[in-house]
Amino acid sequence: SFFRKYMDRVDLSLGKDQYAGVPTDKRVENFARVMDNFLVETYFQFGRYLLICSSQPGGQPANLQGIWNDKLFPSWDSKYTCNINLEMNYWPSEVTNLSRTE
Repeated sequence: SFFRKYMDRVDLSLGKDQYAGVPTDKRVENFARVMDNFLVETYFQFGRYLLICSSQPGGQPANLQGIWNDKLFPSWDSKYTCNINLEMNYWPSEVTNLSRTE
């Protein structure tokens, strides 16, 4: 897929998945008490996924809330802003090997 070539640029492994049988919602709930390295890996890759999907040539850039926002009246109105917020959306791109998504 178009997206696989971007996802495959980084392989993050923080160790064995100790909680493989635990549903994700429970893993998130338990995270305050238990270090779940696989959940950290998953969240890292999820952030990359969102940036890849919102930053394709010919598409719209990432904004403050994203196209996935399910609110009728989202924070900041889900606007595109020409200030530091726009730049901040792309700060992780360099360190996650996504500086070029074309």
